[in-house]
Amino acid sequence: MTYVKIPLAAGVFKDESPLKAKGFFVDASWARVHRNGMETMGGYEYATTSTFLGICRKLRAWQDNDAGRHIFAGTHLRTYSYSDAQIYDITPAISRGELSNPFTTNGTDTVTVTHSSHGLVTNQKVKFANASAVSGVTVDGDYVITYVDANTYTIVVSSAASGSATGGGTVDYTYYLAPGNEDGTGGAGWGTGTYGSGTWGSPSTETLYLRTWSADPWGETILYSPRGGSLYEFNPTGDGYETSPTEKVTNGAFASDSDWTKGTGWSIGSGVATGSTASTALSQNLTLNPASWYLLDFDIATRTNGTLQPAWGGSNIGSALNAAGTYKTTFYSGAGGTQSFTLTGASFSGTVDNVSVKQLNCGNIVTNAPTEITTFFVTNERFVVCCGVNDSSGNFDPRLIKWSSQGNNTSWTPTAANTAGDYTLPFGDRIVKGIVTRNENIIFTTDTVWSMKFVPDPTVVYRFQNIGKNAGCIGANAAVSTDVGVFWMSPGGEFYKYAGGVVQPIMSPVRRDVFDNLDFVQHDKIYAFSNSVYNEVGWYYADQRDVGNECSRYILYNYVENKWSTGQIVRTAQIDRSIEAFPFAADASGYLYYMEKGDSANGGNLDGFLTTGYIDFGDGNTDMLLNQMIPDFDDLAGGLTVTAFAKNSPNGTAITSGPHNVTASTPYVPMRLRGRSFQFKFEWNDAPSFFRLGAIRFDFRQIGQNRPAA
Repeated sequence: MTYVKIPLAAGVFKDESPLKAKGFFVDASWARVHRNGMETMGGYEYATTSTFLGICRKLRAWQDNDAGRHIFAGTHLRTYSYSDAQIYDITPAISRGELSNPFTTNGTDTVTVTHSSHGLVTNQKVKFANASAVSGVTVDGDYVITYVDANTYTIVVSSAASGSATGGGTVDYTYYLAPGNEDGTGGAGWGTGTYGSGTWGSPSTETLYLRTWSADPWGETILYSPRGGSLYEFNPTGDGYETSPTEKVTNGAFASDSDWTKGTGWSIGSGVATGSTASTALSQNLTLNPASWYLLDFDIATRTNGTLQPAWGGSNIGSALNAAGTYKTTFYSGAGGTQSFTLTGASFSGTVDNVSVKQLNCGNIVTNAPTEITTFFVTNERFVVCCGVNDSSGNFDPRLIKWSSQGNNTSWTPTAANTAGDYTLPFGDRIVKGIVTRNENIIFTTDTVWSMKFVPDPTVVYRFQNIGKNAGCIGANAAVSTDVGVFWMSPGGEFYKYAGGVVQPIMSPVRRDVFDNLDFVQHDKIYAFSNSVYNEVGWYYADQRDVGNECSRYILYNYVENKWSTGQIVRTAQIDRSIEAFPFAADASGYLYYMEKGDSANGGNLDGFLTTGYIDFGDGNTDMLLNQMIPDFDDLAGGLTVTAFAKNSPNGTAITSGPHNVTASTPYVPMRLRGRSFQFKFEWNDAPSFFRLGAIRFDFRQIGQNRPAA
């Protein structure tokens, strides 16, 4: 017997012919380059069995001041926060108010809601409270809109109504941020966009982007923004995750003459507070959580004269009010603590009732921030930077950059007293991404790359420099920052790295395979991620070879060993380990996962494969007989199979031997196969499943003369 140790170098070379890739691998899935060898990737497990609505396009981890761990998840339908194995809906509220007898039943579980010119869309979240029953149905809580027209919409309740009727009384409503597009439709032509948009029979004239998100911590809160939308903030501490937040006002219904400090002109009786030409305050000390958003909800039951100004801690809440009505106004608690809540009259005559202050358990719009944001990030110096925004006149500028005053996310107008500012990139296409590194910030357009460096001069604040042309970023999430630099994928099909100095192209032996099959219409689904333990960055992307148009494949780049690998799995977003012990990812079914945990696919079989290039002897002029393989798989858990392929010429038909089973106790694998070049495929589908490829030997014998292929 003549045993030959086959030199199999780490890395996948899909852009070469199988014969030219001799000594490497030409295909792989669920295998990585590690320590100059190939081994299986770790498994994954559910982070929770609960699911979210929509396709996740953004994950961002942060920690509050009490060491509470949270992960933001933005989907095309909602926004969520994951904490302690629970998923909380934190979709921002966009409007609140009251409706009078809005519900109409028809004997089914569908309820029609009447609200003139509501402006809502299907799949939008709505919430109702304080409704009375209609045909045995009480509409209370969260619902999803199933159908809309100009003045009505429908929801589905938990049980069928007993008949047909209209009613509900005076109902409180909350409307939440509208959903975005699930898929990109730019360039798709007829049928894209909403009904009636564009010209029938012709390509669409506008790019209809799918919903992506930007998100970054701001102290113990999280800031987040949908592409083309406003900036929102959420604080998970206090009552942030509570379904029914704690009431902060004592005796808000004025059931007794107590708990309130009455200024001149105020009295309490008959279940109301009455002002008689009051020009002082009705007040009560409230203890609020810091850095949180609260909802003030109260009634001016009657009003005959003057105005009423709410305030907390000396800061006005909204404007002075001069009419009877129900008022719902949000306000920010700032430093929090115990401070005075006041209702100050300016010659006010009237009655006040039902005063309530509760912490919001959803996102709230950040005051004064831009209202049309492409992307944003928070710098190491505590500036909020919004890119591709509306200018002071409200016009959108795809290259305009604005930043808040340092440490103040509500101060955006530049003055001599603050450090807010703005800058318009002098050239380049639209901005698609901004990202923070250790010493500077990087801003990508579709075709250029810019450095944004902090200058400790309040008249300058940030200095901008172009560091790359024709090297932009392909999508909103296609760049990732690591300790060794920033990595990204470009629209031109190249991969780049920036670690200071100049932008560096990365030669990739899988580039052509990726870009020949990439679904470019879904370019904003490309999601870059890092795995620092294995010195990896990677990209999930939608591949046209697979069913559907969701992210179905990935590529991995080991930036220390300069090697690549590939694979197939449905993941739409992933972040590196930070506050959690494992990387964290989302799939298209609404599940969240711990990645690299265990050696199974959530308890099921973990499957993958490695396929070598073709290996020949004597430049393929020698007829060889393959007798057997001597396995060498380090730490083999579970089993695998090996299949051998033999050809007489590169374009010839392969003959096969196998698949042959291999376990940790297999001494050798018999193979009787004749040819001039040989290929091997290792496959696994087991739980647990792991191995590291060792120095595999094969028994080859020369059985013919050294001669050219016929």
